[in-house]
Amino acid sequence: MNESNYIPSAKKQDHYLFLSLLSTINTNGLPDKLIEEKFMTTCLYPNPEMDKEIYAILPSKNVPKQTFVLYEDCAILVKKSSYSLIDIFIHYHLACNRNSYYKAMSALIQKARNLPLACREYSLINFGGWNKSQALWINPAQIADVQPVTKTRTKLVFNNQLELSFDVKLDTILSRIKTGFIAYGIIKRDYGSSQNRPTTPLLDFLNIPPTDTTSRLLAQVEYQDIPGKRNDFLSNL
Repeated sequence: MNESNYIPSAKKQDHYLFLSLLSTINTNGLPDKLIEEKFMTTCLYPNPEMDKEIYAILPSKNVPKQTFVLYEDCAILVKKSSYSLIDIFIHYHLACNRNSYYKAMSALIQKARNLPLACREYSLINFGGWNKSQALWINPAQIADVQPVTKTRTKLVFNNQLELSFDVKLDTILSRIKTGFIAYGIIKRDYGSSQNRPTTPLLDFLNIPPTDTTSRLLAQVEYQDIPGKRNDFLSNL
């Protein structure tokens, strides 16, 4: 059975271990070796939690081609690179391959270098490059706060208390977050069944809880502002 057809099982870890993982990430930027050694790696196989919303995909800094997948209150460690996990994500959620997704999405969003990934329920934005094995991916809808640390460094605080800092300017971060929501809108429009008024606020269409950041970024964005037309993504696959 081809393992690439599956996504990780969100097997729950001890909550204390999960909190320890968050603490070391918040302090060091990525999980340290001692915490990582306490996690048992899991294989990829079908299970009832396949549709659990991902908060972040973080590559290991200690073991090549080993990656943490973080959810709201648990995490798993997978013996795959983040590049491979994205292939699995696309295949499972959209039934297509990486190249087809890239071609169809880049035809609608002219920001191919940092192209977001999206499914019917949420999106992920990347730091490190679309084709990099050690790229880091985060869920923009789960960002509770965006804080400038310096002119060139920005901290993101998530709804589950995860904190990540990037050597990226605040305006660049905000632009990527907005693009992530646009990509989510493209997929939800093409794969969804409901019709929407052109003036429906994008926040309402995506059913994203408003925060100071999302309200500011999407205050004037409506359904009609999603690039292209319904089925444009599917027709480009």
